Amino acid sequence: MECEQVLLDREQGGPERIQGDGVKLRAALTVTKFIHVLEKLKKLDAETCAKVREFVAANRFAPIAPEKIAPAKSAAQMSYSERASLASNAMAKQLLALMSEKKTNLSVAADMATCAEVLALADSVGPHVCVLKTHVDVLDDFTPEFGTALLNLASKHNFLIFEDRKFADIGNTVAMQYAGGVYKIADWSHITNAHTVATLPTTHPNPPPYSTSISPVIAEGSFCCSLACRVCLSRHVCVSVPVVVCV
Repeated sequence: MECEQVLLDREQGGPERIQGDGVKLRAALTVTKFIHVLEKLKKLDAETCAKVREFVAANRFAPIAPEKIAPAKSAAQMSYSERASLASNAMAKQLLALMSEKKTNLSVAADMATCAEVLALADSVGPHVCVLKTHVDVLDDFTPEFGTALLNLASKHNFLIFEDRKFADIGNTVAMQYAGGVYKIADWSHITNAHTVATLPTTHPNPPPYSTSISPVIAEGSFCCSLACRVCLSRHVCVSVPVVVCV
């Protein structure tokens, strides 16, 4: 703390005010002591000294309270509703708002072999989860009606469907796989994902609704020697760690 020397402290709150700025004031005299000495030496009459003491007592200033600036919250410290208000992606905003509304961040992976099993699980856990993750290409008995039935359950229980498809082809092929084919994923899945080797098409005659879905990009899977593994590229030795980035 910085220390400053002054001759006279008028005892009106000055030292206390500047102490908040890291300055300590040292005074040779205070007004009270100065008046006492002058009165004792008969340099001032008692009436004048009384008026000075009265003035000083009536004109003391309170210390200035330091301005309290709340530290900025990190995303981890924010509530889901706060994060939803800041999200720029429509699907991310919807998901965070849903998590806040249902008071859950649970996601269930429906890794089952039949449509009936997946639908039964969705109906059972639906009230308690925000996301149901599917692998539609492992279903033995898939029919187009499955997507409609699952979407109805998502609407009934207010959860999002995440088709964990992991697209990994050129842009136009990914668009066709997403919007068409047997599964028509874009018709019933709110969320899907893609590897970094895939690219979104610049043109497509029937573009899928990218604006209504979110695509987590998988930079590296939980296996050795992926295209995104810097360790493998540099040393040909790999201990892979899953990394997911939302865009």
